[in-house]
Amino acid sequence: MPIRKPSRLPFKTHRVDYALEYGAGSLEVHQDAAAPGQRVVIIDDVLATGGTAMASAELIELTGATVAAFGFLASIDGLDGASLIAEYESVVALGAL
Repeated sequence: MPIRKPSRLPFKTHRVDYALEYGAGSLEVHQDAAAPGQRVVIIDDVLATGGTAMASAELIELTGATVAAFGFLASIDGLDGASLIAEYESVVALGAL
């Protein structure tokens, strides 16, 4: 299911605003993207501050689904984004930057 910047998805969406290290951002997901009780794995390219990952998790939870794990191609360890999403079961990054 796509999680996108505002006004990029064609149907009714949930929206979450979040802080970035250099400002603010917003993300949206279709309201019916996941079913209540469904387990979802969030995949993203880079884990930096964790703001985008946490906003994505909030969006998934608004649909009634549960975040089962996160996966990232890389993480920027100096920004400590993993600590923001540490409450979730599994966070996997294939490399560090």
